[in-house]
Amino acid sequence: MLPPIHVKSATASFQTAADAALASSKRTRRKAQRLDSQLTDTLCWTLGITMLMQLAYVSSVLGVLSASVVKDVKVGDSVTLPCKDHELKDRPVEQLDVQWRLGEQLVSRLYRGQINYGINYRNRTELPAEGSSRGDFSLIITHTQHGDSGVYQCAIRRKNQEEPLGEVELRVEAPHYPSAVFVKVGEDVVLPCFGRVDWWGPDAELVRWNREDSDQTEVLQWEKGSFYVNPQFADRASLREEGIVQDYLPLVLKNPRQEDKGLYVCLFVKDQKIKQAAKINLTVTDHMTQVRAEFGTSVLLPLHSTSAVSVWFLPDGGNDTVRVCEVEEGQLKCEAEYTHRTVLNNDFLELKNLLLLDSGTFSVMERDSQRTVSVLILQVFRTPPLPSSGTDSTSP
Repeated sequence: MLPPIHVKSATASFQTAADAALASSKRTRRKAQRLDSQLTDTLCWTLGITMLMQLAYVSSVLGVLSASVVKDVKVGDSVTLPCKDHELKDRPVEQLDVQWRLGEQLVSRLYRGQINYGINYRNRTELPAEGSSRGDFSLIITHTQHGDSGVYQCAIRRKNQEEPLGEVELRVEAPHYPSAVFVKVGEDVVLPCFGRVDWWGPDAELVRWNREDSDQTEVLQWEKGSFYVNPQFADRASLREEGIVQDYLPLVLKNPRQEDKGLYVCLFVKDQKIKQAAKINLTVTDHMTQVRAEFGTSVLLPLHSTSAVSVWFLPDGGNDTVRVCEVEEGQLKCEAEYTHRTVLNNDFLELKNLLLLDSGTFSVMERDSQRTVSVLILQVFRTPPLPSSGTDSTSP
């Protein structure tokens, strides 16, 4: 007869063994996790140290991790763009090939003791050769131009590889463009424009002046040294070719006529794209007067027309003209701001109680023909008070 089986006792023993195995498995996993964590920390620490050592090496040898320098100047100022690498001091200048570039444009190059300069920088930049003995390759730019703005990179070529030494951002204050220019019939006028012309590429070396009208008239174009002038402006419109290298691209218009009025746009090629540099409204008038008047006094604006006219005002430094008055058959109708300060006096419009804000240009345009017949350029000034002649009661 088989002995009885104690099911409860066997079950308890099996459970105890299972619990022990489970506990052992947990301990093993915890050890494995600790080992993984330690190994991960060790690898991260090793990689971190390696990267720091590499970055420190690059920083000390190439100097590329130094913060970019920013220089702010005005047009015509001189500026020094720093570039130093003391690892190169005492290196014979004949073994050096150091370049300064603005984008793809060469600014200067020190190569085997000879220094060359890019076309836009000739006669106004200096890279002192004696500085190379100290590892100093700083670039001096005199008479900065508007087109000099940008990020300059200083680099050296070693073993047919270019290694950066540093970079400097130069910011040249943008020149002011007038929104409008007024000229008397027959008197030469210059419309200013500033821009850096590309000297390479299939569409390079292009400057164009257009007049925005119904026909989008092309006034002139300069491309690769060749001029095209619209027959309408033949022998009257020109571009100062020597100014192109100086970033100065003005339109010179001789003997202007009433029909020359309009909005003129200056365009040039930069980074292989045609860019707009200036937009100037040209007004040609039959009569022009310039007057200085004291604050609080009056001034007379000649109308020079018996037809219905509109009087407009462009404040100094402003971009938009505002209507002042309408004159028709001896009747005067003015905007609210001018109603109590204007009087029609025969062929003149009198403006009373002058304010400093009245400084600017007043123009008279015939309503039907849209012809500007008179322009008054007004400057209002305030006379400083005279010093007191009395005795100072507080003086000893």
